[in-house]
Amino acid sequence: MKPEIAKLHSEAHSALTKLRGLAPKDPEALEALITVLVNNAQFLNGAIPKHPAPYRKLARKCSRWPSMITVDRDFKEGNEALIKFLELGADTGFVKPGRQWSRRTPEIRAALRVVDCLDNNHAKLPPLTRQTAGQWWQAGKPYFKALYGEAFEDHPDFARYWKNTGGDPSLNKTTRIRKVIASKMLQAFRSIAR
Repeated sequence: MKPEIAKLHSEAHSALTKLRGLAPKDPEALEALITVLVNNAQFLNGAIPKHPAPYRKLARKCSRWPSMITVDRDFKEGNEALIKFLELGADTGFVKPGRQWSRRTPEIRAALRVVDCLDNNHAKLPPLTRQTAGQWWQAGKPYFKALYGEAFEDHPDFARYWKNTGGDPSLNKTTRIRKVIASKMLQAFRSIAR
């Protein structure tokens, strides 16, 4: 990266991070952040036809892409075409023909959040596959607890397990629920893996 581009990148990232930090408490900062993001998302997608190669290179590694939500129904087809054109997520392992996991499942949402943390902090992990899912879950447990709390069994996302307390009756109820959640999390890692 050219030094002047690297400097601008660093300054922009820093400014956006500061705005994001202020936004929850300061409506003016939130409005400024929204304005910057909306305007740049419009530019980002508008420039794709002129320079598709760098977009596709990046999009293949991303499971999400910034886009505009609009009341204009014609954009739905445009967004679907854009996803195909950019080959969004093709190199992430999250796109599987035939079957797809759902973010509506709490364990899948949790696994995706933990994977984001691991992607940013653990370059030594092997690629996430069904065979390495256990390694990823083991490495991700501290992030899982940071996100959901030490008493993660009490998090609202896992409340349904208090209704179904099957498992080893020699264990207390909390321990049984924690074991079930851990088992479901490992299963979620396997589901989102290649």
